[in-house]
Amino acid sequence: MMTDKPRRMWTPALLSESPEKRQVHLEQRREQLRPVLEDIRRLAREVGVDLDERAKLEGDLPFQAALRARHTVKPLKQVIADLERVIDHLIAYNARYTQAYEKLPKERAKKAADKQRLRELKAGGGKAEIEAPAAEAEPEPDKDASALFGHLKRGA
Repeated sequence: MMTDKPRRMWTPALLSESPEKRQVHLEQRREQLRPVLEDIRRLAREVGVDLDERAKLEGDLPFQAALRARHTVKPLKQVIADLERVIDHLIAYNARYTQAYEKLPKERAKKAADKQRLRELKAGGGKAEIEAPAAEAEPEPDKDASALFGHLKRGA
């Protein structure tokens, strides 16, 4: 008699613990779906080939056998597309969760800190911590040391 360890189930609390755990969950779901997806792909190919090789039925119009085969295999192809979409939706969930519950609070905290710093600056008389450098005076056009461009300023 084998004693199996109770299987740990994924819960919302477990998924929200860390990005690594969500990534593990996503990879586990992919690994679960991959064999099913490959099996249905193989089955759809084999059924499609089998139906294409069958003889036309009595009274079929031209291309009617091919259309019937395509119509018959269409649900399997839809299952394939749906399973691929399931994987895409899992990836989208992970990205949305990361953006909405991990990055957004950090961005909001940063904005709040910036606003608080601005309030403190305004309360302190509005003086910036770093003074802007004083503007340098332009040299007078007549005292330009450059002989090459000096005539441009004098004639203006």
